[in-house]
Amino acid sequence: MRHRLFAVSITLGILTGSSMSAVIVVDQGGGGDWTTITEAIAAATSGDEIEIVAGTYAELIDLSGVDLQLRQQTSADVVVIDGEGVRRCLVCTNDESSDTSFTGLTFANGSTSNSGGCILVEDASPVFTNCTITGGNAIHGAGVRVTGSLASPEFHSVTIESCTASQRGGGLSALQSTLTMIDCTIQDNIAGTLSGGITIENQAVLIMSDSFVLNNESGGIGFLNADVSMIDSSTVRGNTAIEGGGLRISSSDVQVTGCVIRNNDATRGGGIQVGSGATNGAVLMLTSCTLMENSASTSGGGVYVTELFGSSTNETVTIDMCTFSNNSAGEASAALGNAATDSVTIQATTFCDHWYAEEIFGNWVEVGASNEFDQWCCGGDIDEDGDVDASDLQAFLPAFSVGFITENDREDVSRDGDADVEDLILMLGNWGNCS
Repeated sequence: MRHRLFAVSITLGILTGSSMSAVIVVDQGGGGDWTTITEAIAAATSGDEIEIVAGTYAELIDLSGVDLQLRQQTSADVVVIDGEGVRRCLVCTNDESSDTSFTGLTFANGSTSNSGGCILVEDASPVFTNCTITGGNAIHGAGVRVTGSLASPEFHSVTIESCTASQRGGGLSALQSTLTMIDCTIQDNIAGTLSGGITIENQAVLIMSDSFVLNNESGGIGFLNADVSMIDSSTVRGNTAIEGGGLRISSSDVQVTGCVIRNNDATRGGGIQVGSGATNGAVLMLTSCTLMENSASTSGGGVYVTELFGSSTNETVTIDMCTFSNNSAGEASAALGNAATDSVTIQATTFCDHWYAEEIFGNWVEVGASNEFDQWCCGGDIDEDGDVDASDLQAFLPAFSVGFITENDREDVSRDGDADVEDLILMLGNWGNCS
Protein backbone atom coordinates (compact mmCIF):
# COMPACT_ATOMS: atom_id res chain seq x y z
CA MET A 1 0.00 0.00 0.00
CA ARG A 2 2.83 2.41 0.81
CA HIS A 3 4.37 1.81 -2.66
CA ARG A 4 0.99 2.52 -4.28
CA LEU A 5 0.47 5.73 -2.30
CA PHE A 6 3.97 6.89 -3.18
CA ALA A 7 3.32 6.20 -6.88
CA VAL A 8 -0.05 7.97 -6.73
CA SER A 9 1.51 11.08 -5.16
CA ILE A 10 4.14 11.25 -7.91
CA THR A 11 1.46 10.73 -10.61
CA LEU A 12 -0.73 13.52 -9.20
CA GLY A 13 2.30 15.81 -9.20
CA ILE A 14 2.92 15.09 -12.87
CA LEU A 15 -0.74 15.57 -13.86
CA THR A 16 -1.05 18.89 -12.05
CA GLY A 17 2.32 20.16 -13.23
CA SER A 18 3.45 20.42 -9.62
CA SER A 19 7.14 20.33 -8.76
CA MET A 20 6.31 19.28 -5.20
CA SER A 21 8.93 16.93 -3.80
CA ALA A 22 7.99 13.52 -2.48
CA VAL A 23 8.59 12.22 1.03
CA ILE A 24 9.82 8.64 0.95
CA VAL A 25 9.90 6.56 4.13
CA VAL A 26 12.47 3.81 4.76
CA ASP A 27 11.61 1.27 7.46
CA GLN A 28 13.37 -2.06 7.90
CA GLY A 29 10.23 -3.38 9.56
CA GLY A 30 8.16 -2.92 6.41
CA GLY A 31 6.10 0.02 7.61
CA GLY A 32 7.47 2.44 5.02
CA ASP A 33 7.79 2.74 1.26
CA TRP A 34 11.03 0.75 1.18
CA THR A 35 13.06 -1.37 3.55
CA THR A 36 16.49 -0.17 2.41
CA ILE A 37 17.93 3.30 1.79
CA THR A 38 19.40 2.16 -1.52
CA GLU A 39 15.95 1.23 -2.84
CA ALA A 40 14.55 4.59 -1.76
CA ILE A 41 17.34 6.48 -3.55
CA ALA A 42 16.73 4.50 -6.74
CA ALA A 43 13.04 5.48 -6.63
CA ALA A 44 13.67 9.16 -5.83
CA THR A 45 14.13 12.20 -8.01
CA SER A 46 16.03 15.38 -7.26
CA GLY A 47 14.49 17.36 -4.40
CA ASP A 48 12.83 14.40 -2.71
CA GLU A 49 13.10 13.79 1.02
CA ILE A 50 13.94 10.40 2.46
CA GLU A 51 12.87 9.81 6.06
CA ILE A 52 14.57 6.89 7.75
CA VAL A 53 13.04 5.02 10.68
CA ALA A 54 15.33 3.95 13.52
CA GLY A 55 17.60 1.01 12.77
CA THR A 56 21.04 -0.08 11.60
CA TYR A 57 21.37 -0.09 7.83
CA ALA A 58 24.34 -2.07 6.50
CA GLU A 59 24.59 -0.27 3.16
CA LEU A 60 26.87 1.88 1.04
CA ILE A 61 24.88 5.03 0.28
CA ASP A 62 25.53 6.54 -3.17
CA LEU A 63 23.22 9.30 -4.42
CA SER A 64 24.68 9.09 -7.96
CA GLY A 65 24.33 12.83 -8.53
CA VAL A 66 20.71 13.17 -7.37
CA ASP A 67 20.16 15.96 -4.83
CA LEU A 68 18.20 14.43 -1.97
CA GLN A 69 17.55 15.14 1.69
CA LEU A 70 18.16 12.14 3.94
CA ARG A 71 17.18 12.38 7.59
CA GLN A 72 16.02 10.49 10.63
CA GLN A 73 12.21 10.36 10.67
CA THR A 74 11.99 11.81 14.19
CA SER A 75 14.59 13.25 16.53
CA ALA A 76 14.20 10.14 18.70
CA ASP A 77 15.11 7.77 15.86
CA VAL A 78 18.69 6.45 16.03
CA VAL A 79 19.67 5.74 12.45
CA VAL A 80 23.05 4.10 11.85
CA ILE A 81 24.61 3.61 8.42
CA ASP A 82 27.02 0.77 9.19
CA GLY A 83 30.05 -0.01 7.04
CA GLU A 84 30.68 -3.12 9.17
CA GLY A 85 34.43 -2.54 8.85
CA VAL A 86 34.43 -3.68 5.21
CA ARG A 87 33.16 -0.72 3.16
CA ARG A 88 32.46 3.00 3.22
CA CYS A 89 29.12 4.25 4.53
CA LEU A 90 28.57 7.11 2.05
CA VAL A 91 30.04 8.46 -1.18
CA CYS A 92 29.18 11.81 -2.78
CA THR A 93 31.24 11.82 -5.97
CA ASN A 94 28.82 12.94 -8.69
CA ASP A 95 28.49 16.71 -8.33
CA GLU A 96 25.89 16.59 -5.54
CA SER A 97 25.14 20.20 -4.59
CA SER A 98 24.32 21.92 -1.30
CA ASP A 99 20.72 20.82 -1.92
CA THR A 100 21.92 17.40 -0.80
CA SER A 101 21.71 17.05 2.97
CA PHE A 102 22.07 14.48 5.73
CA THR A 103 20.44 15.17 9.10
CA GLY A 104 20.51 13.21 12.35
CA LEU A 105 22.37 10.18 10.96
CA THR A 106 25.27 8.15 12.34
CA PHE A 107 27.91 6.86 9.92
CA ALA A 108 29.81 4.08 11.67
CA ASN A 109 32.59 1.57 11.06
CA GLY A 110 33.39 2.62 7.51
CA SER A 111 36.60 1.20 6.10
CA THR A 112 38.62 1.33 2.90
CA SER A 113 42.14 0.47 1.78
CA ASN A 114 42.23 3.95 0.19
CA SER A 115 40.98 7.27 1.65
CA GLY A 116 37.64 8.25 3.17
CA GLY A 117 36.79 5.47 5.60
CA CYS A 118 33.23 6.41 6.54
CA ILE A 119 32.53 9.16 3.98
CA LEU A 120 34.13 10.17 0.67
CA VAL A 121 33.21 13.57 -0.82
CA GLU A 122 34.74 14.34 -4.22
CA ASP A 123 33.83 17.51 -6.14
CA ALA A 124 30.51 17.64 -4.29
CA SER A 125 29.01 19.94 -1.65
CA PRO A 126 26.60 18.11 0.65
CA VAL A 127 25.48 19.54 4.00
CA PHE A 128 25.69 17.45 7.19
CA THR A 129 23.69 18.49 10.28
CA ASN A 130 23.51 16.80 13.69
CA CYS A 131 25.38 13.76 12.43
CA THR A 132 27.95 11.48 14.07
CA ILE A 133 30.85 9.89 12.20
CA THR A 134 32.63 7.20 14.16
CA GLY A 135 34.90 4.18 13.96
CA GLY A 136 36.31 4.82 10.48
CA ASN A 137 39.56 3.36 9.12
CA ALA A 138 41.51 4.49 6.04
CA ILE A 139 44.89 5.72 4.82
CA HIS A 140 43.80 9.39 4.84
CA GLY A 141 40.57 10.83 6.26
CA ALA A 142 39.36 7.83 8.21
CA GLY A 143 36.18 9.65 9.15
CA VAL A 144 35.77 11.88 6.10
CA ARG A 145 37.86 12.57 3.00
CA VAL A 146 37.03 15.70 0.99
CA THR A 147 38.82 16.28 -2.29
CA GLY A 148 38.46 18.30 -5.48
CA SER A 149 38.41 22.02 -6.22
CA LEU A 150 34.62 21.93 -6.69
CA ALA A 151 34.01 20.41 -3.27
CA SER A 152 32.65 22.71 -0.54
CA PRO A 153 30.75 20.57 2.00
CA GLU A 154 29.38 22.00 5.23
CA PHE A 155 29.28 20.36 8.65
CA HIS A 156 26.93 21.76 11.32
CA SER A 157 26.82 20.24 14.82
CA VAL A 158 28.67 17.16 13.62
CA THR A 159 30.80 14.89 15.81
CA ILE A 160 33.71 12.98 14.27
CA GLU A 161 35.26 10.58 16.75
CA SER A 162 37.29 7.40 17.26
CA CYS A 163 38.57 7.17 13.68
CA THR A 164 42.04 5.93 12.71
CA ALA A 165 44.08 6.86 9.63
CA SER A 166 47.35 5.10 8.92
CA GLN A 167 48.77 8.35 7.55
CA ARG A 168 46.96 11.74 7.64
CA GLY A 169 43.71 13.10 9.02
CA GLY A 170 42.27 10.58 11.43
CA GLY A 171 38.99 12.45 11.72
CA LEU A 172 38.96 14.37 8.44
CA SER A 173 41.27 15.07 5.51
CA ALA A 174 40.67 17.80 2.91
CA LEU A 175 42.54 18.46 -0.35
CA GLN A 176 41.96 21.30 -2.85
CA SER A 177 38.54 21.97 -1.37
CA THR A 178 36.70 24.39 0.92
CA LEU A 179 35.46 22.99 4.19
CA THR A 180 33.02 24.74 6.57
CA MET A 181 32.62 23.44 10.12
CA ILE A 182 30.31 25.12 12.65
CA ASP A 183 29.62 23.85 16.18
CA CYS A 184 31.45 20.58 15.50
CA THR A 185 33.41 18.23 17.76
CA ILE A 186 36.47 16.36 16.50
CA GLN A 187 37.70 14.05 19.23
CA ASP A 188 39.67 10.91 20.06
CA ASN A 189 40.93 10.31 16.52
CA ILE A 190 44.35 8.95 15.54
CA ALA A 191 46.67 9.43 12.57
CA GLY A 192 49.95 7.70 11.83
CA THR A 193 51.83 10.75 10.55
CA LEU A 194 49.92 14.07 10.62
CA SER A 195 46.89 15.37 12.50
CA GLY A 196 44.72 12.86 14.21
CA GLY A 197 41.92 15.45 14.13
CA ILE A 198 41.91 17.30 10.79
CA THR A 199 44.37 17.68 7.91
CA ILE A 200 43.96 20.61 5.48
CA GLU A 201 46.37 20.44 2.54
CA ASN A 202 47.14 21.26 -1.08
CA GLN A 203 45.26 24.58 -1.39
CA ALA A 204 42.35 23.38 0.73
CA VAL A 205 40.56 25.91 2.98
CA LEU A 206 39.11 25.43 6.46
CA ILE A 207 36.48 27.79 7.84
CA MET A 208 35.76 26.73 11.42
CA SER A 209 33.81 28.37 14.25
CA ASP A 210 32.41 27.43 17.66
CA SER A 211 33.97 23.99 17.48
CA PHE A 212 36.02 21.63 19.66
CA VAL A 213 39.12 19.68 18.65
CA LEU A 214 39.88 17.37 21.56
CA ASN A 215 42.26 14.57 22.51
CA ASN A 216 43.49 13.59 19.06
CA GLU A 217 46.80 11.76 18.55
CA SER A 218 49.38 13.12 16.06
CA GLY A 219 47.94 16.61 16.48
CA GLY A 220 44.65 18.49 16.49
CA ILE A 221 44.66 20.29 13.12
CA GLY A 222 47.44 20.21 10.55
CA PHE A 223 47.78 22.66 7.65
CA LEU A 224 50.13 21.66 4.82
CA ASN A 225 50.32 23.97 1.79
CA ALA A 226 46.79 25.11 2.63
CA ASP A 227 45.14 28.27 1.39
CA VAL A 228 43.91 31.06 3.71
CA SER A 229 41.98 29.38 6.54
CA MET A 230 40.13 30.77 9.57
CA ILE A 231 39.42 29.31 13.00
CA ASP A 232 37.14 31.37 15.21
CA SER A 233 35.77 30.97 18.75
CA SER A 234 36.90 27.35 19.01
CA THR A 235 38.72 25.19 21.56
CA VAL A 236 41.74 23.02 20.73
CA ARG A 237 42.55 20.94 23.81
CA GLY A 238 44.34 17.79 24.91
CA ASN A 239 45.92 16.90 21.57
CA THR A 240 49.39 15.33 21.28
CA ALA A 241 51.99 15.22 18.52
CA ILE A 242 55.71 15.27 17.85
CA GLU A 243 55.46 18.72 16.20
CA GLY A 244 52.58 21.10 16.94
CA GLY A 245 50.29 19.40 19.43
CA GLY A 246 47.26 21.66 18.92
CA LEU A 247 47.90 23.21 15.50
CA ARG A 248 50.66 22.55 12.98
CA ILE A 249 50.92 25.20 10.27
CA SER A 250 53.31 24.32 7.44
CA SER A 251 53.56 26.58 4.37
CA SER A 252 50.02 27.78 5.03
CA ASP A 253 48.13 30.95 5.94
CA VAL A 254 45.95 30.59 9.04
CA GLN A 255 43.99 33.17 11.06
CA VAL A 256 43.04 32.11 14.58
CA THR A 257 40.67 34.43 16.49
CA GLY A 258 39.03 34.17 19.90
CA CYS A 259 40.18 30.60 20.46
CA VAL A 260 41.41 28.63 23.46
CA ILE A 261 44.49 26.48 22.80
CA ARG A 262 44.93 24.46 25.99
CA ASN A 263 46.71 21.46 27.44
CA ASN A 264 48.24 20.23 24.19
CA ASP A 265 51.62 18.50 24.12
CA ALA A 266 54.46 18.03 21.62
CA THR A 267 58.22 17.83 21.38
CA ARG A 268 58.22 21.36 19.90
CA GLY A 269 55.27 23.71 19.76
CA GLY A 270 52.98 22.22 22.38
CA GLY A 271 50.14 24.59 21.42
CA ILE A 272 51.11 25.62 17.88
CA GLN A 273 54.01 25.04 15.52
CA VAL A 274 54.55 27.33 12.51
CA GLY A 275 57.04 26.57 9.74
CA SER A 276 57.66 27.43 6.10
CA GLY A 277 58.54 24.94 3.41
CA ALA A 278 61.14 25.02 0.68
CA THR A 279 59.05 27.25 -1.61
CA ASN A 280 56.09 28.60 0.40
CA GLY A 281 56.10 30.80 3.47
CA ALA A 282 53.91 30.40 6.54
CA VAL A 283 51.52 32.93 8.06
CA LEU A 284 49.84 32.86 11.47
CA MET A 285 47.63 35.66 12.76
CA LEU A 286 46.75 34.95 16.38
CA THR A 287 44.17 37.39 17.76
CA SER A 288 42.34 37.49 21.12
CA CYS A 289 43.33 33.91 21.94
CA THR A 290 44.27 32.16 25.17
CA LEU A 291 47.15 29.68 25.11
CA MET A 292 47.43 27.93 28.45
CA GLU A 293 48.90 24.80 30.00
CA ASN A 294 50.48 23.61 26.76
CA SER A 295 53.79 21.78 27.04
CA ALA A 296 56.80 20.96 24.88
CA SER A 297 59.53 18.57 25.91
CA THR A 298 62.12 20.82 24.22
CA SER A 299 61.05 24.29 23.00
CA GLY A 300 57.99 26.46 22.50
CA GLY A 301 55.44 25.34 25.05
CA GLY A 302 52.85 27.77 23.65
CA VAL A 303 54.10 28.50 20.12
CA TYR A 304 57.19 27.38 18.20
CA VAL A 305 58.30 28.99 14.92
CA THR A 306 60.82 27.27 12.69
CA GLU A 307 62.25 27.20 9.19
CA LEU A 308 61.55 23.73 7.85
CA PHE A 309 63.88 21.93 5.49
CA GLY A 310 66.42 24.76 5.53
CA SER A 311 63.87 27.07 3.90
CA SER A 312 64.70 30.59 2.82
CA THR A 313 61.04 31.64 2.70
CA ASN A 314 59.37 33.84 5.30
CA GLU A 315 57.45 33.06 8.48
CA THR A 316 55.01 35.85 9.34
CA VAL A 317 53.66 35.45 12.85
CA THR A 318 51.55 38.17 14.48
CA ILE A 319 50.24 37.85 18.05
CA ASP A 320 47.70 40.47 19.12
CA MET A 321 45.62 40.80 22.31
CA CYS A 322 46.36 37.27 23.48
CA THR A 323 47.12 35.67 26.83
CA PHE A 324 49.85 33.05 27.30
CA SER A 325 49.64 31.40 30.71
CA ASN A 326 51.26 28.45 32.46
CA ASN A 327 52.82 26.91 29.37
CA SER A 328 56.00 24.91 29.84
CA ALA A 329 59.05 23.71 27.93
CA GLY A 330 61.78 21.30 28.90
CA GLU A 331 64.67 23.35 27.54
CA ALA A 332 63.67 26.91 26.59
CA SER A 333 60.86 29.27 25.63
CA ALA A 334 57.96 28.23 27.81
CA ALA A 335 55.58 30.59 26.00
CA LEU A 336 57.12 31.34 22.58
CA GLY A 337 60.17 29.99 20.81
CA ASN A 338 61.32 31.45 17.50
CA ALA A 339 64.08 29.55 15.72
CA ALA A 340 63.37 31.32 12.42
CA THR A 341 65.14 34.38 11.05
CA ASP A 342 62.02 36.53 10.79
CA SER A 343 60.79 38.28 13.92
CA VAL A 344 57.48 37.53 15.59
CA THR A 345 55.30 40.62 16.08
CA ILE A 346 53.67 40.88 19.53
CA GLN A 347 51.09 43.47 20.56
CA ALA A 348 48.83 43.95 23.62
CA THR A 349 49.58 40.43 24.88
CA THR A 350 50.05 39.14 28.43
CA PHE A 351 52.55 36.44 29.36
CA CYS A 352 52.06 35.01 32.84
CA ASP A 353 52.71 32.03 35.11
CA HIS A 354 55.78 30.87 33.21
CA TRP A 355 58.66 29.81 35.41
CA TYR A 356 61.69 27.51 35.35
CA ALA A 357 62.12 28.37 31.63
CA GLU A 358 62.41 31.70 29.88
CA GLU A 359 59.15 32.96 28.41
CA ILE A 360 60.37 33.99 24.94
CA PHE A 361 63.34 32.87 22.88
CA GLY A 362 64.44 34.22 19.50
CA ASN A 363 63.64 37.32 17.45
CA TRP A 364 60.51 39.29 18.22
CA VAL A 365 59.24 42.85 17.84
CA GLU A 366 57.03 44.65 20.34
CA VAL A 367 54.37 46.99 18.95
CA GLY A 368 53.20 49.86 21.12
CA ALA A 369 54.96 48.79 24.33
CA SER A 370 51.63 47.33 25.42
CA ASN A 371 52.70 43.80 26.33
CA GLU A 372 53.10 42.38 29.83
CA PHE A 373 55.84 39.86 30.54
CA ASP A 374 57.02 37.75 33.46
CA GLN A 375 53.75 38.17 35.38
CA TRP A 376 51.65 36.07 37.69
CA CYS A 377 48.28 35.55 36.02
CA CYS A 378 46.58 36.04 39.37
CA GLY A 379 49.01 37.92 41.60
CA GLY A 380 48.58 36.86 45.20
CA ASP A 381 46.81 33.57 44.44
CA ILE A 382 49.44 31.58 46.30
CA ASP A 383 47.43 28.37 46.61
CA GLU A 384 46.40 28.60 42.92
CA ASP A 385 42.69 28.07 43.54
CA GLY A 386 41.53 30.94 41.32
CA ASP A 387 41.05 33.64 43.94
CA VAL A 388 42.95 35.74 46.46
CA ASP A 389 41.57 35.27 49.96
CA ALA A 390 42.43 34.59 53.57
CA SER A 391 44.15 31.28 52.81
CA ASP A 392 46.56 33.09 50.48
CA LEU A 393 47.26 35.73 53.11
CA GLN A 394 47.96 32.99 55.65
CA ALA A 395 50.43 31.38 53.21
CA PHE A 396 52.05 34.75 52.50
CA LEU A 397 52.86 35.74 56.10
CA PRO A 398 55.66 33.19 56.75
CA ALA A 399 57.47 34.39 53.60
CA PHE A 400 56.90 38.00 54.67
CA SER A 401 58.65 37.32 57.97
CA VAL A 402 61.65 35.81 56.15
CA GLY A 403 61.81 38.53 53.50
CA PHE A 404 64.15 37.03 50.89
CA ILE A 405 62.70 34.41 48.57
CA THR A 406 63.07 33.65 44.86
CA GLU A 407 61.08 35.36 42.13
CA ASN A 408 59.58 31.97 41.22
CA ASP A 409 57.81 31.72 44.57
CA ARG A 410 54.20 32.86 44.32
CA GLU A 411 54.58 34.80 47.58
CA ASP A 412 56.76 37.21 45.60
CA VAL A 413 53.76 38.89 43.95
CA SER A 414 55.90 41.61 42.35
CA ARG A 415 58.57 39.07 41.29
CA ASP A 416 61.45 41.17 42.59
CA GLY A 417 63.10 38.55 44.81
CA ASP A 418 61.51 39.24 48.20
CA ALA A 419 58.21 39.25 50.05
CA ASP A 420 57.58 42.71 51.46
CA VAL A 421 55.00 45.45 51.85
CA GLU A 422 54.85 45.98 48.07
CA ASP A 423 53.73 42.35 47.62
CA LEU A 424 51.17 42.67 50.41
CA ILE A 425 49.67 45.77 48.78
CA LEU A 426 49.48 44.01 45.41
CA MET A 427 47.82 40.98 47.04
CA LEU A 428 45.18 43.12 48.75
CA GLY A 429 44.59 44.95 45.45
CA ASN A 430 43.78 41.62 43.77
CA TRP A 431 41.54 40.41 46.59
CA GLY A 432 38.66 38.28 45.36
CA ASN A 433 38.05 36.05 42.38
CA CYS A 434 40.69 36.38 39.66
CA SER A 435 38.49 35.26 36.80
